[in-house]
Amino acid sequence: MISGISGRKSETLDVRSAPATEISLDPTTSSIGGLPQPPSVPARDILVKAEVTPSPEPRRLRTVVFPPLSTTWTPPASLFIPDDPKAVSDGDSARGVSKDGVRYSLRFADMNAPESRPAEAGSDAAQQRLEKLVRGKETQEQYTSKDPRDSYGRLVARVSVDGELVAKDLISKGLAHCYFILGPDDIIDRSELVTVQKAAQDAKIGIWAQPRFQKQLTLTSWHPNGRGNDIDNPNIEYFRVCNISQSPLKLGGYVVTNKAGKSWTLPKVTVPVGHTLMVFSGQGTNQLEPPTQLKIYLGSRTEVWNNIDDRLTLRDRKGELVFERLQQQDPINLSKLAAKKSISQKDVRALGSDTRVSYSGPTRISLGDYERGDGDSLGIAIPKTGEFNVTINGRLTRPLEISKGDQSSTGRLDVRFYGVDCPETEVVAKLPTGERVFASQGLPGEIAKKMLYAKLDPSVDREVEPLKRSPFDFYNRLLGIVWATTGEGVNKKVENINHWLIAEGHGEMVSTWSKDFDVHDHEARSALAKLAFTEKRGIYGDGTQKLVERPADFRRRVQGRPPSDDLVIDWTTKLVYPYSALATIEPWKRVYILKKDADLAMRDKRFNFELAPLEGTEPLQAAVNQTRPKSAKADRTQRRPTASVLRLQISEKTQQA
Repeated sequence: MISGISGRKSETLDVRSAPATEISLDPTTSSIGGLPQPPSVPARDILVKAEVTPSPEPRRLRTVVFPPLSTTWTPPASLFIPDDPKAVSDGDSARGVSKDGVRYSLRFADMNAPESRPAEAGSDAAQQRLEKLVRGKETQEQYTSKDPRDSYGRLVARVSVDGELVAKDLISKGLAHCYFILGPDDIIDRSELVTVQKAAQDAKIGIWAQPRFQKQLTLTSWHPNGRGNDIDNPNIEYFRVCNISQSPLKLGGYVVTNKAGKSWTLPKVTVPVGHTLMVFSGQGTNQLEPPTQLKIYLGSRTEVWNNIDDRLTLRDRKGELVFERLQQQDPINLSKLAAKKSISQKDVRALGSDTRVSYSGPTRISLGDYERGDGDSLGIAIPKTGEFNVTINGRLTRPLEISKGDQSSTGRLDVRFYGVDCPETEVVAKLPTGERVFASQGLPGEIAKKMLYAKLDPSVDREVEPLKRSPFDFYNRLLGIVWATTGEGVNKKVENINHWLIAEGHGEMVSTWSKDFDVHDHEARSALAKLAFTEKRGIYGDGTQKLVERPADFRRRVQGRPPSDDLVIDWTTKLVYPYSALATIEPWKRVYILKKDADLAMRDKRFNFELAPLEGTEPLQAAVNQTRPKSAKADRTQRRPTASVLRLQISEKTQQA
C-alpha cells in the first residue's frame, strides 16, 4: 500500500480492492507529486511527497501500485483448473490458478501420457480424459520436495480431485503409464499404481494395445540439442527411458549407438517398475541406486548427438533392438537466409542457441528525441537497415532489419540500460477481476524515472553505446550503456548514466554469469552498488524511495509467474546459493546464474565456484547435471573442506519431458 500526503484527507491505494486511482505525477516536469525539485539536488536528499487522486481521464491502461511482498514462496496446496479449452494442454499437463491469483503450469506426477506435439497415438484420448477430470475444478497438490519445479518451471505434483488421484485414473484406463521420478526424501508408496498398470497391461487396453508398448522399456524423451551449447557442455544432451514392464529391469550391457556408428555400453544398473533412467552424454558420477533419480554418464568430452539428422538406437545384451528414434529437426538453411538482402531479428531468434551469431554496428547512437520509459529504459527511432550487420556461424553476413521493441507501442526501438534494474512503473499485469493494468512499485520507481529524465535534459548530448557481442535481448530491446556529455573543452564532462543510476541508489546492480563474463565491468558496478548500499542511498535507504521487493521478483509476481529458481553467487567468497537464500547476500556482492547455465558455471575454471554450506536446508536436487573433473575438485579441496559443501545437482530438478 501507499498513502497519499496532501492538503486533503489521505487515501490508500491497495491492489486487493482493485482501486481506480493513480499516483499523480506530472510527466512533463521535474516535479514529483506537484513539488518542484531542482535536478541538481541528489534524489536521496529530496523529501518526496505524493498524493493519490482519481485519474482525471482514462489512460490506455491505468496504473495500480501493488503492495510489496517479502514472504518466502511456498508451492500452492491447491490449484483451480479453469473451464477453458486451453487449460489442459495434453494428457499430463495443465494450467491452474492458486488462491492468491498466481498462474502455474502443472505437470501431473507419477504418470506419463502420449505426447500431443507431435501427436502420438493415444494422446487425444488421454487429454480428453484429463479434461473431464480437472477442468473447472479445484485440485489438491501433494509435493515430494520443497521446490517441486521442473526444468521448464512447471509444478510437479501428485494431483487429486475430490480425494481421487488423477494418475491412478488414467493409468487404470491404459491412457498413461507409471512414471516415477523420486527425490531423496520421497517415501510415498506407489505400489497401487503399479498394480492398476498391470491390470491394464493384461487387458491390453489403451496404449497397451500399441506395438510400441509391447517392449519392456520405452523412450520418454530425447534431447540431442538441449538448451545451451552442447560442444562446451555435452551434458545438456540426454535421453530418458522408463521401465514399463512388470518386473525390475537390469540394463547392464545394453548398447547405445548414434547414426555415425559410435557405441557406448551401459554399466550395471537395475531400473524398478515405473522408474526412469537418465542417460547423459558427458562425464559425471553415475547414480545407480534408487530411490533417487537413476543416472548414467556416457563419458564423452564432446557432443554425442548431431542437432539434426541423427539416430538413437538401444539394443539389449543379445543385440536385439529395444527402440530406435530419428532426430527430426529442420536444419538452419543458410542458403535460404543468404538469398535475403537483410535478416530480421525474428530470423535471428529462430536460429537457436547452438548457432554462433555476432553483430557489428555503430559504436554509439544518438538518443535524439527519445520516448520516455521507466527508470532504466527509453525508446528511440529505429535504426535504418544496414546500420547493424549480423554474422551467422562466421560465414554469412547480412544487414540487420530491426523492428520496434516488443514493449513499444509507438513504433520505437526500446533501449534497456545494461547492468541496472530500477523499480517498475509500468508492467502489464492482470488483476483477479481480469482487468489489465500497469503494475507499479510506487514511489521508488517514479522517483527513479523522474531523476533519470532530469539527468537526460534536452541540453545534454545523449548517446547509447550498444553492447558489442549481443546488443539485442529476447524482447528485441537494444542493450547498452547510455552516456551524457555536458560542457566543452576543459569543462567537458562525460558520464556513464548506467553507473550513475546504481551509485545514486535509483536501481540495483544486476550481473549475470556467462561464458564471456566481464569481471572488470562487474567489479566497477559492484563498487558503486556498495557505495549506495553503505550510504543508504535511494532504494537502500529508509525513506520514501526504500525498496522491499526486487524489480525482477515484482515482475514475476504481478504477471502470475512462480518465483525464480535461478542461483546466486556471493562474489566475495565465490559460494553459490539457491535463490531462496538471496537475502543473506548483500546486493553489491550478487552475481546471478540462470538455471540452464548452472552446470557450465560450476565448471568455470576461472572462478572455481563452490556450493554454500546451508545448515537446516535439504540438499538441492536440481542444479548441476555433472560433477567436476577430479583434478580440479582435488585442488579445491585443499582450500575448502568438502564436508561443508552441499552437493548441488540440477538434474534432480525433475527434468520432465
